[in-house]
Amino acid sequence: MRLLTMDGAVMPASDTQGLLHLLRAGGAPLMIFGLLGRLPTAMAPMLLLVAIPVGGGSLVQAGSAVGLSALGTAASGAAVGLLVDRLGARPVVGAIAAVQSAALLGLAAQFGNLNDSPLLLPLAFVVGLCNPSIGSLARAAWIRRVETGELDGPGSRSAMAWEAASDEAGFVIAPVIASSLLVAIEPRAALVGLAGVGLVVHLGFVRLVPLRVVTIGGSRRGIGGEGLEPVFPAHAGQRPVLLALAAILIAISVGLVFGATQATVNSLFAVLGVPAMVGVIYGLVGIGSIAGGVVWAQTPDRLRGTWIIVAAGAALVALGALAIGWPSMGIVATGVLCAFVGLWLSPVLAEAYGRARRVVSNRFQVTMMTVLASGTSVGVGVSAPLASNLSVTYGAQRGFLVLIVAGAGFLIGGGYILLRQASYRRHDQDAHDGTDARSGQD
Repeated sequence: MRLLTMDGAVMPASDTQGLLHLLRAGGAPLMIFGLLGRLPTAMAPMLLLVAIPVGGGSLVQAGSAVGLSALGTAASGAAVGLLVDRLGARPVVGAIAAVQSAALLGLAAQFGNLNDSPLLLPLAFVVGLCNPSIGSLARAAWIRRVETGELDGPGSRSAMAWEAASDEAGFVIAPVIASSLLVAIEPRAALVGLAGVGLVVHLGFVRLVPLRVVTIGGSRRGIGGEGLEPVFPAHAGQRPVLLALAAILIAISVGLVFGATQATVNSLFAVLGVPAMVGVIYGLVGIGSIAGGVVWAQTPDRLRGTWIIVAAGAALVALGALAIGWPSMGIVATGVLCAFVGLWLSPVLAEAYGRARRVVSNRFQVTMMTVLASGTSVGVGVSAPLASNLSVTYGAQRGFLVLIVAGAGFLIGGGYILLRQASYRRHDQDAHDGTDARSGQD
């Protein structure tokens, strides 16, 4: 397949991977707005968590608001993806971004009397429910570029690695921006500002990346058009549903790592008497993941593959067992653990998203991306309370037991994908040998 830049020039085959190739292929707006578009949604939980107590509410209200917002995001992910696949990104993202901004303005209006506000928690749920899923849309946009010949396999894998690193960059940068806002201005003004900036950034993203609906042949179609593809096309091979489920299991396991690490570090540092260090040390997970994603994007394609998921699973099982058995973990040891855990996550997500996009038709790419993102949210929601209970009941470091569970998820999901890949290779080899035998007889 010939690869083209945005001006129609043919891209040399040797230059079809790495971040520089993505920029040369006209991906700079997508890379920049994809990262910026993640920030408003990622800032909302920190703003709610800190602003509600500062504004006169309780810690219980703040925790409940953040939890309901996360629940809303997990609940709406697949629905948002289906709507984008059906109607296109512009009308769907424009509508839900407007509703999300209205909900944030509604939350700001509650700050007059937070202790007697029946709308606080429902509005927080709506903020999460109307998450525009910019990360999922950005991944789908890269996949569409494969269909148009602007990217090949190596280039798309670099793009998936960049998007995984962007997820983590948003995860690290957004809380810092939110905290800085609350230092500079009052909580109500911060929520109003987030509502306005979020709407502008999200609309700017879909203006640059419209993600129009496609037909089987890849052409644009209008609402109500004919020619819909099946979810799993013929080229997906045998048992595509199981391959998709394996990718979802991996995404959930990544969420288990995030939630368990945050909750366990919080419990551990409470025992050590340094709760103020939780954010700094937990941020090393994100920094490690950013570094891992950038390195994976630049790694030669011949060295990349699903093996990284299995290797990450083995590493997490070993790290979890080491952390549980360590006599007494201090700040430095916990920081090293967090950074090393984070290194694996972006490459794992990149390979899981890349594998998932191969087994669903082009018509359902956004849906698949949002389902995987929702899987990660579900993993966080399950593991955070589980790890907290383990830490409180059996000792602070016992929360790291969930890392072993997540590692097992990587081993199962990644192992199944590797087995299917080996089966495909054997099938292709048998078919090739059969063709050679028939040619010899002729």
